[in-house]
Amino acid sequence: APPEAVDDLRDPGPPMEGSTKSGLNMYCAKWRDGENDLKSKQLGNMVDCMQQDCAQSMEDITCDFVTPQSGGTDKASLCYTNPGQLFCRENPTSLDCKNVANWQPVADIPFRGSFRDQPQSSTKVTNEADFSCICAKKCSYWGSANALRCADGWEMLGNPLDSPFQRENLKQTKGDRGIVHDNNKSRECACVCGSVFDNKWTFA
Repeated sequence: APPEAVDDLRDPGPPMEGSTKSGLNMYCAKWRDGENDLKSKQLGNMVDCMQQDCAQSMEDITCDFVTPQSGGTDKASLCYTNPGQLFCRENPTSLDCKNVANWQPVADIPFRGSFRDQPQSSTKVTNEADFSCICAKKCSYWGSANALRCADGWEMLGNPLDSPFQRENLKQTKGDRGIVHDNNKSRECACVCGSVFDNKWTFA
């Protein structure tokens, strides 16, 4: 008789609960809870969120586990803070735990809510334009010079094409084509979020 088939599918681990599940970096939590915020505030919270998550990915706790994507407003995968990271390390098969080999900023995230960011407008809109974020790891943004100050081993995360962080869009006469060497930035992240469709960007 043929050998009995073996089901290799593992049972999902326990669900994450309470404050552990809700534990995100401060601006990530503000973005999550600001579903009805103006678009400008959504961008502002998310770019600060990305800066915090990027910095966490370089810390001892790291960002090995993020919130799972389920489409729509939950499309953003955000870093759990310390309790969530520890829970997921102990329960990696939990459906609340998404393991990522290398942290990346969010991409193609729909704006939420039903109103434009102009306070005087009451025109309802559909989420036609998504937004994405780009982060320069081990860098800070030098706004007045339109350049990045970066430490050794800096890395561009996300797709910078047509964004302010595309190399050609930085001040070419500053440092090495817009990248100024500064090893004091080894624990920092410069991030920008926006949409190539309307070319509106927010920096952190």
